[in-house]
Amino acid sequence: MTDNVSTASSVELTGTVLRDEEQLQLLLPEWGDLFSRSGCTNVFLSAEWMHEWWVHYAKGRSPFLIALRNSAQRLVAIAPFCLGPAHPKLHAFRELRFFASWGVSSDHLDLLIEHDLEASAARQTAGILLEHRHEWDVLILDDYDADSKTMIEFRLGLRLAGLRERVMDRKICPYIPLPESFDTLLAGLNSNWRRNFRHGLRMLEVAAPFHLWTLTDPTSIQQRFREAMNLHHSRFSVRREESRFLDEAQQAFHAGVIPRLAARGWVRLYLLEVGDHVVAAYYGYSMSDRFLAFQSGIDPSWSRFSVGLIIVGLAIRESIRDGHVEFDFLRGSERYKFHWTKRTRETLNSRFFNSGLAGSTLFLVAGLFTKWAAVRHQLRLRIEKHPAINRLARRLLAIQN
Repeated sequence: MTDNVSTASSVELTGTVLRDEEQLQLLLPEWGDLFSRSGCTNVFLSAEWMHEWWVHYAKGRSPFLIALRNSAQRLVAIAPFCLGPAHPKLHAFRELRFFASWGVSSDHLDLLIEHDLEASAARQTAGILLEHRHEWDVLILDDYDADSKTMIEFRLGLRLAGLRERVMDRKICPYIPLPESFDTLLAGLNSNWRRNFRHGLRMLEVAAPFHLWTLTDPTSIQQRFREAMNLHHSRFSVRREESRFLDEAQQAFHAGVIPRLAARGWVRLYLLEVGDHVVAAYYGYSMSDRFLAFQSGIDPSWSRFSVGLIIVGLAIRESIRDGHVEFDFLRGSERYKFHWTKRTRETLNSRFFNSGLAGSTLFLVAGLFTKWAAVRHQLRLRIEKHPAINRLARRLLAIQN
């Protein structure tokens, strides 16, 4: 099903709402062209990533893709939304949300828009959503950059129309602006961290010959990706923690998406091999001049050699050699990231609520949730400030596990 919507603006664009899987499939080649033409360096907005997510995670939902075309009928913008129940047992509450906004740890989600049309297309996309507001109760926007110009314009358009917004959560994405050489980067780090990295390398050299494999071709990556998964599993098993990266759905997703992304030359799998044993792995995406670091794993029996530190440093070194100007650690405030950089981006999770009983109910529930989240955050800070309470909490968690 297709809904054609005329949009009034200084730029003549025509909006179409695509609502079925066949139309999604037909749009993929144009989506790929727009991705390349726009200069986008975010793999999570690519047709390959988004469509593979749809295959594995979209059960019970229908596409709600807003496609904007210029007067020559060229695709110039995509807003990749899907429509479905807010909860499997609560079909009365209807939510609209980004493709790939759950299940696969996508970051920097956004509208995909051709260069120089960002503001106009974002406003028109908001207008089209408002014309269809009778079809949804809440619009869920997760993991978008707080400073994204398109999202600022898009959200402004919704607020000016009277929709109520709640910002539910904020996350940090550390990143490194890369210099021209790895030595320059090391020189700017904390002296202890720099010393630890160099000492770890020397220890490995003494232990056995080591080699960093950089895998880029689809066949090699598929053949050896299981090694990276096993190392990731080992790392979390020792810490007695669970990783969603290891669940069956994510494994199936990555088994499907890796060949598609690798065929575009985007995947990087780094394997640190000592003798004939792989002791660390690093998995990410090389997108033009930007590297997105996605997952890693280590052999815990080699942790005394700081192989986790070393694999990250070597991946950064290779990124500089490949001509990248940015190394994006993606979401998460893990302490090791801040040994490499002090620079961060903020991403937001927000909700827009329609008028009506369902939208108003969800607005009130979201308000209660944010208040409870704030209380939990303050409790966590208080616990962290008191070593005795912190130790007791950790012991209780260990007993529970």
